[in-house]
Amino acid sequence: MKSKWLPLKEVYKEAPVGLCIFDLDSRFTFANKWISSKSGISIKKHIGLKPSDIFGPQGKIIDDDIQQVISTGKPALHKIFKMALPTDPKNLRILEYSMQTVRSEEDLTVGVSAVCHDITDRDRIQRDNKQCSNQYLIDQLTNREREVLELIAIKLYDKEISTRLSISTATVKWHLKRIYKKLGVHNRRKAAEILKDLNT
Repeated sequence: MKSKWLPLKEVYKEAPVGLCIFDLDSRFTFANKWISSKSGISIKKHIGLKPSDIFGPQGKIIDDDIQQVISTGKPALHKIFKMALPTDPKNLRILEYSMQTVRSEEDLTVGVSAVCHDITDRDRIQRDNKQCSNQYLIDQLTNREREVLELIAIKLYDKEISTRLSISTATVKWHLKRIYKKLGVHNRRKAAEILKDLNT
């Protein structure tokens, strides 16, 4: 009875993520359609090329990661880098990939397999959600607390803040405690980061 399942290699070709295999010299021995759609060259033309041959300097980072996996035997997980793809040179994309060794029946390393995702949209959504959350936190502050926070962000000390706002250092410390509580942080740096993230 014939199996209803497609051969594994065919499944890999049609997968909605990048799947590929490299030899010990960091050269493609397999690439699927997703990889081809990003590089702009056919699947067959990938064979024998290194990532740096296709993606330039950014590809060299991938070459080096492959060799690191081969030399250590340890997987490279959730590596993130930004690059403009050959098929979309005007837009910066954020890619995430993981790699691990491919081993023979004799338990020898014969290559490296990799999976890659384009996480640009996910990253944008996460940043938008973070900005909304930070805006909500900042909106809980009084006008005076926001003034103190803005001065913290430019790295002024309590005495400098008290002089700038014509209040006592004790009042500055009191405002700081309220700011930390409302923002859910425990120090000046974390409080300043929330304001900085909101303004970027």
